[in-house]
Amino acid sequence: MVSWGECARGIPISNPPLHDRTLLKVQFPSPEKAREPFKFKQHIDEEDFKPKNLVERVFHFNGTAINRLKKMAADNATRSFTSYETLCAHCWKHVTAARRLQPQDAVHITVLANCRTRVVPPLPDNYFGNAIDNRMALTTAGELLDEGLSETAARIRQTIENFTDMTIRETMHWLELRDNLYPPFIFDSVGMLVASSPKFPVYDVDFGWGRAAAVRAPRLGGEGEICLFVGSEGRGSVDVCIKLGPQAMELLKKDSLFLVS
Repeated sequence: MVSWGECARGIPISNPPLHDRTLLKVQFPSPEKAREPFKFKQHIDEEDFKPKNLVERVFHFNGTAINRLKKMAADNATRSFTSYETLCAHCWKHVTAARRLQPQDAVHITVLANCRTRVVPPLPDNYFGNAIDNRMALTTAGELLDEGLSETAARIRQTIENFTDMTIRETMHWLELRDNLYPPFIFDSVGMLVASSPKFPVYDVDFGWGRAAAVRAPRLGGEGEICLFVGSEGRGSVDVCIKLGPQAMELLKKDSLFLVS
């Protein structure tokens, strides 16, 4: 996006894009080496794509709130957690509570990761195109709500640590066998999908109109998707865009423990 902004302003591109697709190509795709990145719904019907009555909202966490959450997560842990791990865990717990699920209901959260530095050898910084993969953490609503923030943050960390060269290449084998076609992601009332990251320098993008006043997702894909952006004031702040059913959203808005001050 920074490069697109430079093109729009008519200045030289500071980091020319690399379009070499052979860097991620699997020469001999193997079913034995393939791994489905997460369990897709096997049977998709029209009901999955019917418009639902969903609402979107942006919640702002300033740097003080983020640091308070990170301290809470580190209290009962042997090591500290990142802002991303902590905020994903915090949102997962409180969205699950707002959904009023039964304790035995299975819940899941899917996180995405940039694979450029995770494959061996790593991809160049200017590799152009999608180089992301996904992993899913699974538990039950009861277990998730009973455990502390540190335990949930540890689930997120373990999920992220599963992005290894081996597992990424297993996904690549799987994709090659499917002609690089991903089936649609089906959103539901028990899952969450985390997109973007507050570490992305989104306010460095300038199309000639100056610094953005705010950065938002033009559209969230479905129920339970959250999109994380660094806050406009910086200093460790994060804007969280969330899409939920109206009842769950109202309960989340009224949850004083979610809106950390």
